[in-house]
Order: sequence, then C-alpha cells, then structure tokens
Amino acid sequence: MSHVKREGIELMADEHFDALTQLRDRLVVERRNLVQDLLSDSFADTETRHETIGHFMGLQQFIDTVERALGHEVSLTQNRGPAPGQTQFRPFS
Repeated sequence: MSHVKREGIELMADEHFDALTQLRDRLVVERRNLVQDLLSDSFADTETRHETIGHFMGLQQFIDTVERALGHEVSLTQNRGPAPGQTQFRPFS
C-alpha cells in the first residue's frame, strides 16, 4: 500500500473516530438531561414519565453501541502496525 494511500486511510479513520466521540458526547448530555427531567418530578402524568423512561433506555442502548464502535476503532488502529519504513516501538519485548 502506498504511503499516501495509508495516510488517507488513517485520516479517514481519525475523522470517523472523532465523529463517533462527538456523537457519544452529545448522547451522554441528552441522557443527563433526561435523568434530570425524571428526577425533577416535572411529569404530571405517569404515561409521559414511562415514555421518557423508555426513551432513556433506548438512548442508553445507543450509547452502548457507539462505545462498542469506538472500542472497535481503537482495536483497528492498534492492529494496523507501523507505516512502511518505520519501526514499531515494542517495550520489553
């Protein structure tokens, strides 16, 4: 693989990782806001409260999925190895 192509792939991977991180951060803020709403007893009816709890649970599952995707991205970058012409630092090996 050419050096230029490898740099392009690494740039795309970095952008993808950054986008996932930003998404996760926004979802965590939304989850925090939902928890504050649930704890504030601002819901007059039980149905609205149950809908919000359901939204919270779905949001948490989505956050978990994004976290798994981030972990996958990290594992891919760790398995990529050094660029051509570079040596890989291996402490204590």
